[in-house]
Amino acid sequence: MIPKNGPLDPLNTDFDTDLRTAKLPENTRTVLKNFTEEAKKAFGENLIGVYLHGSAVLGGFNEKKSDLDLIVVVKEEPRDGEKRAFMDALLKLSQKTSEKGIEMSVLSEASCRPFVFPTPFFLHFSETHRAWYERDPEDYIAHMKGTDPDLAAHFMILYHRGIRLYGASIRSVFDCPDSKSYLAGIEADIEESPEEIADNPVYYILNLLRVLAYKRQNLVLSKKDAALRALQEDEFKAYGGLILSALQAYTEGTGEELSEKAGKTDKEALDDEGLLRTFSSELLQKIKSCSMNSRRSWFLTEEAVQVCFEKQALRVRNTKELSEVFRKGRKAGRKFARRLLLEYRIHEETELHIGAGSLYAELKLHAFFDRVFTALSRFFSRLHLSPLQKLCDRLHVHAYQIDCGERTIDRNRLVFDLLAPLYGGK
Repeated sequence: MIPKNGPLDPLNTDFDTDLRTAKLPENTRTVLKNFTEEAKKAFGENLIGVYLHGSAVLGGFNEKKSDLDLIVVVKEEPRDGEKRAFMDALLKLSQKTSEKGIEMSVLSEASCRPFVFPTPFFLHFSETHRAWYERDPEDYIAHMKGTDPDLAAHFMILYHRGIRLYGASIRSVFDCPDSKSYLAGIEADIEESPEEIADNPVYYILNLLRVLAYKRQNLVLSKKDAALRALQEDEFKAYGGLILSALQAYTEGTGEELSEKAGKTDKEALDDEGLLRTFSSELLQKIKSCSMNSRRSWFLTEEAVQVCFEKQALRVRNTKELSEVFRKGRKAGRKFARRLLLEYRIHEETELHIGAGSLYAELKLHAFFDRVFTALSRFFSRLHLSPLQKLCDRLHVHAYQIDCGERTIDRNRLVFDLLAPLYGGK
């Protein structure tokens, strides 16, 4: 069982294994453990919890390139001496990670729930501020506080995909930001991209793609996933080499696997200011021209299937990635259903009362009918039977989102429970 409250050892992967924690490099895991211990030492009983977000929880973490994104929550503002002690330890720890080090904020419990935008903070650190602290620590402690709109983006990832390293559960401490605040936070990061992209091309290329994915499909993606999805879309074909080069610079990949998606890299393009500004301006226009179609946020599983966790329910988008899971056979499908339930338990810190077999049956049937409706729509289109084609299209749209709820909120649950044995599960 995953404890609802109380301390949680970040190196203990027995909490029914958050596989993301287990897959982090050993040095990174050690830094996380030491960070947690320093927070406990500095803030004592004032400490509510320590939480991990960012690429380490979204699957795009690179030990050499990525920073470690952490949030510390306290009951009330720490004293200056406590901040100094924590900062002194933090500077040493940050040097043991990548060149980007640790980025963290210390927040009040009251500013986390209910959510406040822009969010107040008591203390912040990233490697860009190291010189200031080393030069004048008293001035740093006195003035490194205020509000930060970027925290809306951090809260979104933390609420849905964060890892609790110590303390109270994520859902008991944090509210989920509304879509408007989250958009304001991530769009603020790219507003100046046409003027600044030449100085930091990798950051802006990947962030622009990430914001566009959220604006269009409500997808909360890592930089890596945003680039990989863009490389599969025809509209970015002209920028394939540029995007692939940015992705390889970010991940330090060999390029062999990724080159299948974009042909070849174009590293010189990362120095082409004209091309970078054109790309940035075009992406900004796309972002501004589209509107949000939902308040719900979606995340990717390892198979790139889009999922959303809610109270007593999980939702899955019926995409080609889901169909690909079922093409691998019944064993792969049942394994996927079991892991969805495990992820739900980890993130929601409660059980979803749906059997793995029942969930597998529901997802499998929806994927099947999605293919049927698509095929029938094409068939009726060729026969010029417009009314029947439109009916199939409406059914296809209805099947696109699979809402898997417990019996108390899903009247169809009993049907899938009864079908579960036919699919080899309970």
